[in-house]
Amino acid sequence: MDTTNLSPDTPVPVGGVYYCCMCKHGDPMLKNALSGYAKEKGVDSDAVFAAMGMGADQPITRKRFVMGDKFGVCPRHQKATGWSLEREEAAAPTSSRATDKEAEFSRAAALREVHVVRPAKKWWQFWK
Repeated sequence: MDTTNLSPDTPVPVGGVYYCCMCKHGDPMLKNALSGYAKEKGVDSDAVFAAMGMGADQPITRKRFVMGDKFGVCPRHQKATGWSLEREEAAAPTSSRATDKEAEFSRAAALREVHVVRPAKKWWQFWK
């Protein structure tokens, strides 16, 4: 199963922490390609990269995705991104005694909170 450079709006194959490929690999490649051109033109390449949101202090975007959901977009690169699996997370247990008890308790609590809606009284029924 391939878990590298997966585009936004595709289903997540494995739950875990993914990183933005553009943040990790694309920005350095663009910097290398454009820095020579910027130096040739006499432009401060660091200022240009900072204005583009590709400064040296920019962190790599990492997000946690659940298997079966769809990948979102990187806040910095929007749809021009791909997601690669950095760390797979262990699947949650399907059933356990504690989980069953918690589910039963939450169902009972939800039933206690049900409110019965009564039809509104007519104005003359208040006089009785």
